[in-house]
Amino acid sequence: VNYLPESVFNLSDTQGCDALDVTMNAIDFDNNWTYYWDFGNGQGSYQDFYTQNQFTTEGCYDISLTISTPEGCISTTTQNAAICMYNTPQAYFELDDYVINIFDNEIQTDNQTIDAVSYFWDFGDGYTTIDEEPLHNYADGPATYIIQLTAFNEIGCYDNISMSVLYKQELVMYVPNTFTPDEDQFNPTFKPVLTEGYKKDSYHLSIFNRWGEIVFESYDLEYGWDGSYGLKGIDAQIGTYTWKIEVTEIQSGETRQFLGHVNLIR
Repeated sequence: VNYLPESVFNLSDTQGCDALDVTMNAIDFDNNWTYYWDFGNGQGSYQDFYTQNQFTTEGCYDISLTISTPEGCISTTTQNAAICMYNTPQAYFELDDYVINIFDNEIQTDNQTIDAVSYFWDFGDGYTTIDEEPLHNYADGPATYIIQLTAFNEIGCYDNISMSVLYKQELVMYVPNTFTPDEDQFNPTFKPVLTEGYKKDSYHLSIFNRWGEIVFESYDLEYGWDGSYGLKGIDAQIGTYTWKIEVTEIQSGETRQFLGHVNLIR
């Protein structure tokens, strides 16, 4: 009675993504025996009691080892679905808007990732979530925020991608269309209101009459038009005047010009 080998074997790895190098070794070995390894992908190898193979295609593979002795004793062991390969996720997303402001500061994500089962979002302002397609509201104010998506597959292989969102500091301005400098202390001065988004020393207000002549100028937001003109402070005529405001935005550095009309009523 001749000895029947035990064709049991060990694997160095059983799961991977994209490319996985696996070492296989038999538990029972003898230099006079023949070993045949079947990798389950149409390939095999006649090597010693150990071998190596690289798996690069998605799917699960049955691995078999057959040991033959000179006396003709043959033993075969198969590990079904012993090695499973997965595709690494391809993370990708788009946003409904890449420039936001104080009036519209919500971002809706559109997750277009491939081969992923779970997600982790970092919106760059301290907020994170595991939702698939989150909606996020930026409340911290003007800045450039980096949104990063990390996508995971079933076994933890991952990919990530980042995109930036510009929270633009909009110029907030209110300009009245009528004022009444008639000494009743009610609405006696024409004075625009600018709350944020501009350089304080860039403010320039000009008032023009119907002939295009400047009747008033101010470089101080707190100094408005009282309805007079000239060094002697002569009362301007009742009517409609054109105003022009020039300011420089903080975030863009751009000098912007605004035009409008104001009614002087006494």
